[in-house]
Amino acid sequence: MLTKFTRRALLGFLLSISLLFGTTVQAEEPIEELRHYIDNYYIKEVSDSVLKESTPEAILKHLDQHSTYFTPEEFQQFFENLNRTFVGIGVAVEKHEKGILLVSIYKGSPAEKVGLQAGDIITEVDGTSVVGKPVEEGINLIKGKAGTQTTIKVLRQATNSTLQVTITREVITFPTVDFERLSGNIGYIRLYSFNEKSKAEMIDAMNKLGNVNGWIVDFRDNGGGLVTTAQEVGGFFKNVNKAYLLKNRVSLPTVYPTIKPSKVFEGPVHLLVNGYSASASEMVAAAVKEEKAAVLYGQTTYGKGTMQQFFELSDGSAVKLTTSEFFSPKGTKIDSVGVKPDKTTVSGAELLTSHYDMLRANLSKYTKLASLTNVPVDKTFTIEMSHTMKWGQFGKTDVQLFEVGGKEVELTLSASGTNKVMATPKGNLKKGSTYFLVINPKWTGSNGKAMWKGSYLEVTVKK
Repeated sequence: MLTKFTRRALLGFLLSISLLFGTTVQAEEPIEELRHYIDNYYIKEVSDSVLKESTPEAILKHLDQHSTYFTPEEFQQFFENLNRTFVGIGVAVEKHEKGILLVSIYKGSPAEKVGLQAGDIITEVDGTSVVGKPVEEGINLIKGKAGTQTTIKVLRQATNSTLQVTITREVITFPTVDFERLSGNIGYIRLYSFNEKSKAEMIDAMNKLGNVNGWIVDFRDNGGGLVTTAQEVGGFFKNVNKAYLLKNRVSLPTVYPTIKPSKVFEGPVHLLVNGYSASASEMVAAAVKEEKAAVLYGQTTYGKGTMQQFFELSDGSAVKLTTSEFFSPKGTKIDSVGVKPDKTTVSGAELLTSHYDMLRANLSKYTKLASLTNVPVDKTFTIEMSHTMKWGQFGKTDVQLFEVGGKEVELTLSASGTNKVMATPKGNLKKGSTYFLVINPKWTGSNGKAMWKGSYLEVTVKK
């Protein structure tokens, strides 16, 4: 007899939306228990000829790619790594027909150090092929003791080339949230996964950033996580009260609500997605897009609109089955389709495009001046007024230099005569980058009249 299964799952390498529950089943053999669960809970009806296969592995071959069998040892190891640091190479992965797809590479990880990229596909680990094998099996090959090495063969989809890298394993602590203040006082929050810490860490990031002029929320390369966390994250977006529509074989289609946190995003909001934003990321993105609670930037998302459940068998083994399909709250399909952004960008330009648009929108009441192109990295800007000015002590916000996709650049201001100001950046500008030079209406003319309108210009730097 099975005991009730209530453990919540989140694996560092593979983040899957999971509804976890248990059932009591009377059965003499684990294979019969497996057949029972598939027959009653798998998302589609399975033929008797499949269910009569003699081993769990043989049966699972006929199901979808997200349904997986765990031996007792694999299942125990799976739970030993939940929500903890462990030794590995620092990647999030998803099963792929050609091997193991790298969904994201964590900042500062061993994988990043050797140049692995999101979109690469691992085909071999230490000479052992992982093509056609359960992703968990590949994960176990990649893991090992800290300081030991593993040699990985990779198919790079971007160039259709093959490469081999040797990586030194390290203790990995997976991040959940990164945040920073971008130029123009724009709050930026990147969510790497949907786990138990996501809500609290997002609130902490919002508190530390304080009052901002807009938000950019980044789901790029986020492979998913817990469904309850997706409901919580969806609640951060104004007017998003419904999280998703769920369909399965055992109940009527049901719309589930978001879970409202103590804070919500105020002001304009952009949401960044790409082809490796999957599962829970797509759930939130679809709901947000449907309510126009944010403008989506990037590329169409991965298209994993299914949920998996774990069932523990009496011998300690387990099966992960796809049991449900989720849609947007209004019923728009996600699985194998993905979520299309409102503004499509080339890969890698999502943040730059989003930040550029938000800065332009926030400067809509300013006069746009002629752009400067191909300026040198050591450029000093000369600001010439149309009449004589009553210069006093310059303030930090009189003139500002905003890097698109980056932070504000500190300027030193000095008067040159009665109608010119020299603005010198502290440090060189970045080659090939774009900036906004903003002249705020802070000054007063010699006639006592204050500036009535600010102005700005775009600046591009030589590559």
